[in-house]
Amino acid sequence: MLDVPFGHFESLPDSINNTTQIPSLFTFQSNPYGADGQFVVSPFAGLSAINNGVHSSEINLLAAYQLSEKVLNIDSEVYLGTILQNAADPKLRLPAGEPVKPSEWLRKVAPDVTKAELEDRVTAPNTGDYPNLQPSLFTYNGLIFSPNSGNPDDIASGTFLFANNAMSAFQNSLVPPANRTEENLRALKSGSVIRGAKVFKQANCATCHIPPFFTDNKIHPVDDIGTNPARAQSRLGLNKFLVKPQIYTLDTPVPIPANAQVLDVPTEDVSETPTTLPQGILPNGGYKTTSLRGLYLSAPYLHDGGVAVGSGSLSFAKDGSFTVVDPSGLGLTGTLSQTKPADAASSLRALVDRELRALVIAANKANPALVRSNLDGTGHDFYVDEQAGFSPQQQADLVNFLLALDDDPSRF
Repeated sequence: MLDVPFGHFESLPDSINNTTQIPSLFTFQSNPYGADGQFVVSPFAGLSAINNGVHSSEINLLAAYQLSEKVLNIDSEVYLGTILQNAADPKLRLPAGEPVKPSEWLRKVAPDVTKAELEDRVTAPNTGDYPNLQPSLFTYNGLIFSPNSGNPDDIASGTFLFANNAMSAFQNSLVPPANRTEENLRALKSGSVIRGAKVFKQANCATCHIPPFFTDNKIHPVDDIGTNPARAQSRLGLNKFLVKPQIYTLDTPVPIPANAQVLDVPTEDVSETPTTLPQGILPNGGYKTTSLRGLYLSAPYLHDGGVAVGSGSLSFAKDGSFTVVDPSGLGLTGTLSQTKPADAASSLRALVDRELRALVIAANKANPALVRSNLDGTGHDFYVDEQAGFSPQQQADLVNFLLALDDDPSRF
């Protein structure tokens, strides 16, 4: 836990250190969702699936133990016992010095499954009976977050999937706030943003980052992107256990009645079959094309946040060139690992300038804590620098254009 930089998190029970920064991509037309785009099958183009994943697996350690043996090669009783032996609730802790089977102990002290590890969760239609559940592209542990519709005091109460879909509808209403910083206003007035838009097109950035949402809504293989593969490979172990994704009709009450109607979740143009991971993830994992809107608020960059440069680390000249004046502010080592923010303009320079990026990567790789967490800022080797035929001023203009992409990029 002490390895994780400020603003980062590790949520996947897969035995891989694949820490990622808290993302800003859960909004309209930024699908597929997640750094690797794995959440693409569900209402709201996959957004309801990632909301479900957060509530059904990533914050509920007990709900993952049924797949631990198949995916992690960890006996399910060992997995469960590891969690229970130091449970936050003392009554759940395994008795010291007394041989006991963890699953039997759990049922003894928490006999009601729905109020213990499955509170506010139901099993998906075709994933089996708890705890012997199978994953699908909609739910990676066979569980669906769906609060009991019989609780009138619960604002999230409703029919099946009501809470997930309500969160998705809210998230789709979010837009990056207008960039009214003095720096952006000067860049607009001077024409730098307009010039940067032309550089963006000339450098073929729009091939993948297509306006108006600046994404192609696709997953690109790790081999093409070149970024650290740890996060992209986090779900590959589940592939051979996938079943066809199914949900109940959205007017189904909770608890689910025995005669509830079942729907197949469409997977056309998403995966080769309903039981294979989304296109672009296999064979070695992939990453989605992230939207570029709101970059002025979302530094550092790439899925791991590894492209980070602190304020004051660079000195900028009138011709658009820069020099490194404070190397201690390069990488996560000099920024978020010390709870210091990354500067957007400087970090974007590191994203598009290969020499500066090399310094940032070197700073990250010199930090054992970052190495353990697979945070390095590598990959996405699409540069707009002198080696690529662009002048320092063109690079500066491109950065100003990227910083201007807010709630209404169409104005320029």
